[in-house]
Amino acid sequence: MHGCTLDGKAIEAKNLGKYKNPIFSENRATKEVKKAVNKSKGLPKTVSDGMVILQPASKKALGSAFEKLFRDVWDVKRPTILALYRKTGTVVQDNKPPGVYPELDTGDALRDIASLLPEKSGKKLRIVSCGNESKLDGIPDDIGQYWLKFKNVKLDPRDTNGSKRDVEAYFLEWTFQKGYYQMATGFRSGPLDLFTFLGIPTVSIGLFHMVGETRHARLANEQFKRLNIQYDRPRHDATAYFQGSGGRVEEMASPFWVQDQPSYTKRKIPTDKKKEQETPPGDFSAFDKTILKIGYSIACEKYMGTAKSFELLKSKILNPFNSRAARYHFPVDLVGDEKEEQRIAYFEAQREVDRNDLVTMGNNKDHYQQSEGVFEKRYETPWIDDWKDIYTELGLGDS
Repeated sequence: MHGCTLDGKAIEAKNLGKYKNPIFSENRATKEVKKAVNKSKGLPKTVSDGMVILQPASKKALGSAFEKLFRDVWDVKRPTILALYRKTGTVVQDNKPPGVYPELDTGDALRDIASLLPEKSGKKLRIVSCGNESKLDGIPDDIGQYWLKFKNVKLDPRDTNGSKRDVEAYFLEWTFQKGYYQMATGFRSGPLDLFTFLGIPTVSIGLFHMVGETRHARLANEQFKRLNIQYDRPRHDATAYFQGSGGRVEEMASPFWVQDQPSYTKRKIPTDKKKEQETPPGDFSAFDKTILKIGYSIACEKYMGTAKSFELLKSKILNPFNSRAARYHFPVDLVGDEKEEQRIAYFEAQREVDRNDLVTMGNNKDHYQQSEGVFEKRYETPWIDDWKDIYTELGLGDS
């Protein structure tokens, strides 16, 4: 404090102590927001307001630009889901750090998701994509890289700290409030979390046992208006389990070579890692599509007012929504004693699809760098237990 002054007067040091400024990571920030939500029984206004730091005059100018830009692009009367397109994990550029999580890049997934969505009033729900550079297969409606369209809008001079991110966040908030879309979706990412923190219903897609799922699980609840859907089988060839702390194999990494490989089964690291990582992710497996279809049906029923499509055979934890939850669901039109035969036939067919995916996963254990024990514990044993339980509920014994 020696030599420090305030308003021209020397500052006298008394009872000084040390303050250690903690590292405020993304993980810790999520924990703090979760605490605030738990205390207030919902998303506090301070959280959603904090996502957009702009003066009223700036918001007014931006709102006019938004209205002009999208007046002819979106049909506000049609129920719509805004889908965030991600293509950062498969990007590898010279002299720059490579992208992370190629597994979570969108690829052609929106085409599949659009085909799996329920109807409302006889019309299929619409997906409008954003963030994509060019038209996507199976998605006729998009607003692309929308932020480029209003980058020249003049902000209030007082918004010296108004960032590009604030403008983008206000766009997402404004269009939701105006009714242009009723729910957001995309693969797990920080940008997708922004929708959640703005109080917008969100469906996040992630891979079961992928590194980072623990943090995102904190957002999977009613207060955040968020459903996390987890599929089982990796879509990208560079995704595999890695060796965690203490020698444990805990989670999947993408690409797998950025983490320590398990000692018992090491995949050969590709000679051309760039080419491997830049390959787009593939399609969902058959039963993973079932997980998505039922998961989106539940979210759309809750947040978009669609009719109930699936019934639950037995109470299960539904968020995160994964294979263990999907197995227990069946179409609502198969409810009732008179539909017992059709209901049993449905579960038998689903069991076969699920089994085929399990066998494929098991046949590729080395590719996924998983031991027999990891496969049994995380995939095979839950499959056996769930289907025994389901068959018991159906009165078929534990076949």
